[in-house]
Amino acid sequence: QKKHLSAMGEMVASMAHQVRTPLSTAILYASQLSNPAVDTEKRQRFSRKILERLHYLERQVNDMLVFAKEGRLEMAAFSLSSLLDKVNIAMRDYIGSGNVQLSLINHCSEDLMQGNEHALQGTLMNLLTNALEAMQGRGMLCLKAEQCDNQTVEISIKDSGPGIEPAHLQRIFEPFFTTRVNGTGLGLAVVDSVAKAHGGRVSCQSEVGVGTEFKVLLPCISSTFKTNLSMGASA
Repeated sequence: QKKHLSAMGEMVASMAHQVRTPLSTAILYASQLSNPAVDTEKRQRFSRKILERLHYLERQVNDMLVFAKEGRLEMAAFSLSSLLDKVNIAMRDYIGSGNVQLSLINHCSEDLMQGNEHALQGTLMNLLTNALEAMQGRGMLCLKAEQCDNQTVEISIKDSGPGIEPAHLQRIFEPFFTTRVNGTGLGLAVVDSVAKAHGGRVSCQSEVGVGTEFKVLLPCISSTFKTNLSMGASA
């Protein structure tokens, strides 16, 4: 508990710094929208910039909330296809008119899942936006959902980015570890926490100069999740 409280204090200090800059930028762009001298093209560009900053702030706050809960998430039934649709729509805003080819593939025969849809959406968005930043607006990005058996869904996110150095790969899921100047180091720690909260796990394979692939294994097919819960209660 003491260790977690210490981490929380470090997180709050980091978050205050990370929130201030994009918030100030969003306010600056918003203040220009009412300027009659600003033409339509600039207004649209400013609007996109504001949306980018707000999405960033939303991700940071969501990460903070999940980390603070230490993986304690409320579980409910949700549709896998609906979750992937929401992710697809959100990612289109991030990609915009860039040179990234995004593909979302769903090979699962089951659609009814049991888990925290909001947390899982945040997890997938974390992995996708990290990949997008690493690719610097150019390349291939693929999310694929596959049903391993009648219990487990595997969601993989593969990019054609620069890859991760082996020394960094060993630490990427540690809270507050980051190689980015403007990073909090919470994103992948939260991904790991959410996967574990669903009884699953996350892994990463990466090759420098080739790309990176994250795999999230989730035993969250609805009937299986209910069976496991009832067995746990009986024990």
